[in-house]
Amino acid sequence: MQPKRPIWTALVLIVVALMVFEFWDMKPPTTVTVVTGQTQGSLYRYAQSYSKALEQVSSDVELTPFPQTLILPKKVNEFDGGQAIGFAVVNHDTRDYPNVRSLGVIDTQPLFIFVRQGKSGIQDIGDLRGRRIILPTEGSAAANAALAVMRLLDLSKGDITVEHRPLQEVAQALDKLEFDAGFLMLAADHPLITKLLMNPSLKLLDLPLHEAISHRLDFLVPMTMSAGVINLGAKVPESNLRLVGAPVDLIVHKDLHPALVHALLDKLSETHGGQSLLERRGTYPIMAGSQWPMHPAAVEYARDGTPWIYKRLYPWLAAALDEYWPLMVILIGLATLYDGFDNFMGFVRTTRYFSALAIVSAVYRLGQHSTRPQQPWLYRVLCRLAEYLLQEESASHRAKELLSKTEELQRKA
Repeated sequence: MQPKRPIWTALVLIVVALMVFEFWDMKPPTTVTVVTGQTQGSLYRYAQSYSKALEQVSSDVELTPFPQTLILPKKVNEFDGGQAIGFAVVNHDTRDYPNVRSLGVIDTQPLFIFVRQGKSGIQDIGDLRGRRIILPTEGSAAANAALAVMRLLDLSKGDITVEHRPLQEVAQALDKLEFDAGFLMLAADHPLITKLLMNPSLKLLDLPLHEAISHRLDFLVPMTMSAGVINLGAKVPESNLRLVGAPVDLIVHKDLHPALVHALLDKLSETHGGQSLLERRGTYPIMAGSQWPMHPAAVEYARDGTPWIYKRLYPWLAAALDEYWPLMVILIGLATLYDGFDNFMGFVRTTRYFSALAIVSAVYRLGQHSTRPQQPWLYRVLCRLAEYLLQEESASHRAKELLSKTEELQRKA
């Protein structure tokens, strides 16, 4: 009969309870929030494309649009519970957002500058002085980039008349020629951009100094729109156009559930990896070069792809194994050692039982065949040894009986 080990049992129960609690705590959240731009914008379209992948992990995906896209990192950084996803466009001081991590650069959105054809005489940004200009909502990435570019060319708000409106209204006002110029920052294939480019009364401003602008404003990069890329038959645009654009990071809270992180990483190549009007297939996503700290899972994904546990197991189980596999390896190792030790001790106990029984039987036989033992001290030593071997365990009835009779023979002798 093996001894009871109340301390070990209690410890095992505590460890099991803690592991069950941690595994339960690793289950995916019921709701995840994606903070994004206006419903008519490219960021919102991207968020919609992620929804199906996210819903396979979390039961409810909430898309929360904000016209002021510059506040999206702040929303992600301060999100209660950490189950938040968003986008980062244009310049930010990443030190102000310690909880934000990037999953990679997913796109570069050009800054489109549309101007009226004909009498306006606008050939470059410097010609915007004294003109009426329409910009997206204050606090948006497009408005921020537009104002930064104009300031770089010594155009202040006192030199121009600026009006801010929601994205859809900006496009409508430009299409109706209500302003001399307007700035938009959207994906090149966005329907609003296509419609404005096809308007013969508008033209997209070429930026010959786009390389210099990108060097002066490090959050912008030089880009080129090829002639005819919008409409080859109509040759829209008529010539290659030099532009600047802002990289877009997909950002998440550092505590976002691992299963949601891997669901997003799997979706990125499908959503952004194809051929675009300005970039070759496979350009995006880019897992290096972001101004934001990279999420460890994104670094691992860029190196090895999706871990097999997220491909084969349920999200909560995969996340738990991914998070706690070192602890589980240690526990399994300890359990193996404990089991081996327990088996070894069982062998030792069995050996002790048989040794004690052999000693007691030998002493008993010697006592039966001799009326007066020649060496009484030997009987006493052997009996004490047998007693020692049996004292920590419950010996068999036969062993106890033999030990009792042997001690009785010793006393008679």
